[in-house]
Amino acid sequence: MPYNPDFDDEDEDDTPELVKPTPGAIPAITVDPAAIQALVVEQAVAGLVSRLCANTMLRDAVKSAAERAIEKQIDEAIQPVLNDLLSTVTLTKTNEWGEKKGEPMTIREFAAKTVMDSLNELVDYQGKPITDSYSRSSAKRRYVHIVEQMCSAEVRQEVAKAATSLKANVGQAFGELVKNALNDQLKLISGR
Repeated sequence: MPYNPDFDDEDEDDTPELVKPTPGAIPAITVDPAAIQALVVEQAVAGLVSRLCANTMLRDAVKSAAERAIEKQIDEAIQPVLNDLLSTVTLTKTNEWGEKKGEPMTIREFAAKTVMDSLNELVDYQGKPITDSYSRSSAKRRYVHIVEQMCSAEVRQEVAKAATSLKANVGQAFGELVKNALNDQLKLISGR
C-alpha cells in the first residue's frame, strides 16, 4: 500500500503542537528593499552573463573590460586624493633623538631628491656604491655609469652586426677570388 501522510494507523498522536510565540519573543526582521533589489539585479546580470558568455574568450573579454572600467573608476576617485597627499603632506628629516634636522618637504619633493641623490652617488665599475676611500679614484656618478652601460650595449650590438656583415662580405669575396683563380687555372689547362 502506498504511503499516505493523512492516514496514520497508530493510535498515538505524534504530531507536534503548534505553540504561538509570545509577542516580542521573535525579533523583528527588517528588509532593505534596496539591498534586495541590488541582489536581484546582481543575480540577474550574473545569470545573463553566464548564458551569454558560454564562450571562454567572450567571458574573458567581458571580465577584462569590467576590470578595466573598475580600475579606471578607482583611479579617477583616488588620483585627486593622492595628488593632494603628495603635495601637502610634509616630511622632516630628524636625527637619532627625533630632533628636526633640515627643512620640511612634501613627499613629491622628497622622492625627487632621493632619485637625484641616487643618480649623483659615486659608484664603482659595477655600479655599486663606493664604501671606501681606495675606490674613489676610479669612481664615477651613477648616471654616468648607467649611460655608459646603455651605450656599451648598443656599441656591442653594432660591432656584432658589423662583424657578421664583414664575415659575409669576406666570405663572398673569398669565394669570388677562388672561383676566378680556378677559372684561370682551367683556362690555362684547357689552352695547352
